[in-house]
Amino acid sequence: AQAALRQSPYGAPASTAGATVALFLGGSALTVDPAFSMAKALAIKGVRILAVGPEIEVAAITGTPAQIVHLLGRA
Repeated sequence: AQAALRQSPYGAPASTAGATVALFLGGSALTVDPAFSMAKALAIKGVRILAVGPEIEVAAITGTPAQIVHLLGRA
């Protein structure tokens, strides 16, 4: 099953205030939610996961990330 967009309820911690956002697209991420759904995109800042889900939705909420990684189907 395709994962729905999930955002961290905690936001980015103060320790990652200066960290850049990295957006990983085109991969396969196991979300380990109750349905064990797969996601195509993941956004992180520092050591915190900001969002996971469909590429367009994750990219939209992260704004302009400093680093984009195209996974080309890799996990």
